[in-house]
Amino acid sequence: MYPAACLVNPVASQAADLDARVLKKLTPAALGDEAMARLAPIMELARNPEQLRNASIAAFINQQLTDWKEFFDTVESMPLTPEQRMPAVVDGDAMLVLDARLESAPT
Repeated sequence: MYPAACLVNPVASQAADLDARVLKKLTPAALGDEAMARLAPIMELARNPEQLRNASIAAFINQQLTDWKEFFDTVESMPLTPEQRMPAVVDGDAMLVLDARLESAPT
């Protein structure tokens, strides 16, 4: 699923609250390395939400471009350009993909 801000921000806010109230007070000595490793993703989200979201977006886009490559290559008489493929895989509120290439008219 595309990591849209409306989905990520509430979770990041909860992670930040949990981090401030509890996680910053914990140490590996108190919990052990295994428990700290399981908490690490929450702590990372709490402390670097935008960086983590940007990395997730990049991974999502790369995966979608790979998964849909054959379709994008064959959906029109000419393959979609990278500029046309990008909005097709990015989940935004108002996206429109246009094919503005002109074909030569017969003379």
